[in-house]
This record gives sequence, structure tokens and C-alpha cells, in this order.
Amino acid sequence: MLASQMLRIGGLPGKPDLRELANEGYLHLVNVSGSSLRDIHGERITAAFTLSEYGFSDHFSAHPLLDGSPQDTPGFFLSQFVPEQQENFLKAVAAGVKSVSTYKSVAIFCHHGVGRSPAVALALMRCAWKWPLPVALQAVQQIRPQAHLSHLSVSASSWVLNRLA
Repeated sequence: MLASQMLRIGGLPGKPDLRELANEGYLHLVNVSGSSLRDIHGERITAAFTLSEYGFSDHFSAHPLLDGSPQDTPGFFLSQFVPEQQENFLKAVAAGVKSVSTYKSVAIFCHHGVGRSPAVALALMRCAWKWPLPVALQAVQQIRPQAHLSHLSVSASSWVLNRLA
């Protein structure tokens, strides 16, 4: 199965988006927006989904886009996030890895689908599928062309890869 068939990366879904996700079999949602989907849409709308919700800052969008060869240094991520947010990032990736490793599709989203959700998806691809960094970067860009992938995104994925290995 292709990555684009198992993984969605996007922004906070509205009710029509949730119906579409359910119809396409994306029943596990990893929400890193910091806003609760059940609070936004209610229990009735979200009951069909397994929700994994984690909050952490979107420092990813504030960093320059990757250019040239990305530096694969986990320490940079640690310098940008407090331990609680580091753990929430790790939990979000682990939830997605668990879903795709059982051949289930997962949708990962944050507010706009630009910084946090692409970073989580990048880490998921590297951990779950053991994809090399260049392949995972290309796949994220293909699935979510507006993704803002930065040195921080790469650093976060390297940190998680070291933690989950």
C-alpha cells in the first residue's frame, strides 16, 4: 500500500472533512493542533474515530525551509521544545506508527497542516517504514505540497527515530 493511501497530512478538519475521512477509511486521527476535536465538533460527529490528541508549539513553521542537504541532528529539536512538548511529539508519532504498522490508515493534522503535522508525518515515515531521510522528505512533500519542512522538522524526526529504535 502506498504512503499516500495510508497517511493524510492536513489542517484542522471541518465536519465535511471528517465525513470524507471516514468514507475513505481514515478512522484514526492524530491531532496535534492543541484543540480538541470533540470540543469543536461534538461526540456524535467524532464517535466513529479513534482520536489521539497532543499539544505542542508550532516552532516548525518559524524556521527557514530546508535548502541543500539537511542536517540530521536530534539535539536541535531538544533545544527548541520543553520536555513536556518533546514527549507529546513522541506520543503523536508513536500513535501514528502504531496505526500504520497494523495496516490502518491515519490522518495527522494541526491547525493549518503546514508545520506540526508534516513534522509528525516525517518522523512516522522514518520510524514505521524505516525510510531514509531524503525519501521521507520527498513523500511528505508529495502528500502535502504546502508542508513547511525545516531543519527543526528533520531534527525532530531524528530524535524520535533514536527514541523509538
